[in-house]
Amino acid sequence: MPKIPSPAPRAQLLLPWLLGALLLAGVLWRCSSLALGGPAVGWITGLCLLLWTGLALLPLRRAGYGGNKLALAFLVLALAALLRAMCLDHITYDYRDFLSQWAAFFRENGGFAAIKEPVGDYNAPYLYFMAAISYLPFPDLYAIKLFSILFDGILAWGGLRLVGALSGRKDGPAPLTAYLLLLLLPTVVLNGSF
Repeated sequence: MPKIPSPAPRAQLLLPWLLGALLLAGVLWRCSSLALGGPAVGWITGLCLLLWTGLALLPLRRAGYGGNKLALAFLVLALAALLRAMCLDHITYDYRDFLSQWAAFFRENGGFAAIKEPVGDYNAPYLYFMAAISYLPFPDLYAIKLFSILFDGILAWGGLRLVGALSGRKDGPAPLTAYLLLLLLPTVVLNGSF
């Protein structure tokens, strides 16, 4: 006769998913009141962060995580998204003095056609990104930050793979811990979204 699972583990598994969903609702609420671009920009930015959270679960599923570990990871990812959403309106000196001017230069000089001009001192792929966002009817501040946030997820994925290779267990606790900690490190959160 098959064993029927008790309701306690199901409730235990459901709680992180519910708390994560509440945190993601907080992401949408926070993004709905962003300072630049109006409500549509806020919703698009919030949806991008929700998509980022969902995509961040994919490497974990591919590594073999499931059940309680995946539910806990979802909760941490939702917290990481909320932390990033809370930082989106902050304007740094780097943005004010350099990045915003580079984006404006690309917008005023034909986007990709302006790549040949000496603008900025970042690497070429980043300048191509700056040229690409010059075509968007979207505030540069949020586009630049969303681009950096995307790479926060790629950084964490690299950490997951590296620790998995070094530990010999791609689905062990060490790679998952590294993945989640990389997304919550203050330097990573602040560098991408602040």
